[in-house]
Amino acid sequence: MLPVEGEYTLVDTKRLDEMVRLGREAVILGQCVIDRSLEHIKGKRLSNHQWILFGLGLKIYRAFECLVDDAAKSRSEAMHHLKTIIETFIYLKWVAKDSSDLRAKLVYADAVDEKKKYFTKNPDEKFLQEWGKGLVEATKGIETEWKAYREKNIKVIAHEAGMDDWYNRVYAMACEAAHLTDIMAHLPNPDGGFDEYYQPLARYGAFLAVDYGMSVLLPLMQDASGEFELKQEENISGLKARWEVLRTTPDEVTVKQSAHDAF
Repeated sequence: MLPVEGEYTLVDTKRLDEMVRLGREAVILGQCVIDRSLEHIKGKRLSNHQWILFGLGLKIYRAFECLVDDAAKSRSEAMHHLKTIIETFIYLKWVAKDSSDLRAKLVYADAVDEKKKYFTKNPDEKFLQEWGKGLVEATKGIETEWKAYREKNIKVIAHEAGMDDWYNRVYAMACEAAHLTDIMAHLPNPDGGFDEYYQPLARYGAFLAVDYGMSVLLPLMQDASGEFELKQEENISGLKARWEVLRTTPDEVTVKQSAHDAF
């Protein structure tokens, strides 16, 4: 669910704290979903399609866990983690649209290719040979498709996944902090402090990072619970309902129930 454009106002510390608290509940509940999902697939051979989707979902969860920690300190670095989440989400949706294993194999080959590039730029002959062989194996039988895939960038992948809005509104926004546009928040005043003008902007960015992260994570948790018959749909729906109240209600709202009570 992509949030409605223009629905936010700058947030105070209390509201950010509430959003972070819900984010931490999502982390707790997400770990429960992951643990039970791993138990469910133990001893089973997954298709490439299932295998890659599981890995992408787990990567999203782990990035969200780090995001919440940075958001709790109003750090713009929370947006770095959001960038990882959205990029991974775009690839997850792209793979999910293909019922065969082809797109999953291409994403795996992409990861192997990046490892090969890493050890080309940071030479280690043993690892370079291993990943070079791994790339040959990963692209075996899909050489033509691999050649076409290598011409695509994340924007093209997003379009093919039907994720243009997510790319334009969220991914592009999250990329901002990875560059120099947040440098003002890190520049000290002569008195050793920092410009108070940027403090509410930092809180706002942290709030948005958790909010968009929840927009991705909660539906994935619902899907996993249903797919693996984990019986966590009610707990996830309850958290989702409280999150939706907080994100659309003025600052005086207090969200009461804790995820610790769900187990």
